[in-house]
Amino acid sequence: MKDTSIKWATSTFNPWWGCSVGCDYCYARSIAKRCGHGETWEGGPYRQLSDDYWNKPLEWNEEAKEKRNA
Repeated sequence: MKDTSIKWATSTFNPWWGCSVGCDYCYARSIAKRCGHGETWEGGPYRQLSDDYWNKPLEWNEEAKEKRNA
């Protein structure tokens, strides 16, 4: 996520999607349901994230460098 409301961060990146345990109050469960994805602990498929997704932190880093040097 490029912009976050976390006070000590401007961006966040989570390389993992889902969970293999399935605790009752796990945030991964609520996010999976909200986004319409299967839950891996219930036999759902593991989600593969795109190369574009993996490159986002590099893009954000370049933007931060440009802002710092402006």
